[in-house]
Amino acid sequence: MKASFPIFLLYFIDNFSLALVIPVLSSVIFGSQSHLITSSLFWKNISLATLGTVFPLALLFGAPLIGIVSDAIGRKKSFYITITGMVLGNLLVAFAFYVSHFILLVLGRLISGFFSGNTGLCLTVISDLNPDQSKRSKYFGYLTGIGGFGWLSAMFAGGVLTNRKFDSHFSPSLPFIIAALMGIVNLIALIYLFKETHPKKKKIKWELARGPKKLIKVFRISKLRFLLFIQSLFLLSWMMIFQSFSSYSLLEFNSPPTWIALCFLGLSWILGSSLINRFLIKWFSLMNIPCYGLLALSLLLCIASFAHKFVSLSVFDCAAAFIASFTAANIFNLISFSAPSRIQGEIMGLSQAVIAMTQILAPIAIGLFFLHYTLIYLTASAIALGAFLLLLFHKPSLQSKIDELQAEKNLN
Repeated sequence: MKASFPIFLLYFIDNFSLALVIPVLSSVIFGSQSHLITSSLFWKNISLATLGTVFPLALLFGAPLIGIVSDAIGRKKSFYITITGMVLGNLLVAFAFYVSHFILLVLGRLISGFFSGNTGLCLTVISDLNPDQSKRSKYFGYLTGIGGFGWLSAMFAGGVLTNRKFDSHFSPSLPFIIAALMGIVNLIALIYLFKETHPKKKKIKWELARGPKKLIKVFRISKLRFLLFIQSLFLLSWMMIFQSFSSYSLLEFNSPPTWIALCFLGLSWILGSSLINRFLIKWFSLMNIPCYGLLALSLLLCIASFAHKFVSLSVFDCAAAFIASFTAANIFNLISFSAPSRIQGEIMGLSQAVIAMTQILAPIAIGLFFLHYTLIYLTASAIALGAFLLLLFHKPSLQSKIDELQAEKNLN
């Protein structure tokens, strides 16, 4: 557990940095005292969309490349590079807010997003340290819960630490300075507590476009292509709900306390992934947890689409977050166990690239293709149901492949 501490802290910081965009940027860009964007409402919307997209777009390129690099030079050196990049990116964002400079803000988010591709590296290290199925699933559950705690902390930091009404020293720069300081602490912990889990094997050729190229290449491998496709369907379904919850609530229920509901949603995610997942992996097989989790998620989202009160919608969404959390952890586990150990870093990096793609696609789908928010819930439900049916149909062949790879690892 001591060796895992810097990995858990890093995963928290990655998710904290990603989620800060939600509470901070809207108030900064649309606030009455904002000096960052002073043009029309149209350009403010474009600016908000740009800042919300550049982080996952950079992550799309960074995650696969960092995974490839870590397989070549080792995990520890890769962490040194990525954490340093994250610290510099967050400091640049803080400085951009201080001087009200939009281009610097975009650049800072690009740098932070690219080096936050080490989320896949965190998953890879968990795979390295835990060859056993149930133990790996348990630690993936811990990571998923820590990611949820990162989002929950970002909601608080973005809502409180940016508001000068609470303290005159608070500002939009402060949460990003804190994220940078946590990165420095993380780097120190990594130096003293983390031992290399994957020694250097070969030299690599640096190529920025290598990540997307590898993503295309791996999608040609049938089993991994299928599981990454299932992951993308699941994440698209969940992201559509999570990213539309606040605006849906404000539109339908006349400015309810959405931040309280988001906190409970985050707590549900943490509870499901960190606590309940530990019991599920003892009672059910690796294949059954994500398979029937997708079915339960689909049913809940379908029921939630007919909610006519804010409280009932919040309860259904919290229940959906509870189920989605352990489903996410065990989809990661499926992908990890379906890949040979020699390319774990590459595969988990590509898994993070899939997450980045859904973070880009979900708001586009919400904004462009739906005129009524009920349709978002019904469509998300249909996507989750489709993922369940596909996984159910392929379950026997996938289980056979996982058992075969597990037998090979045990022999080695």
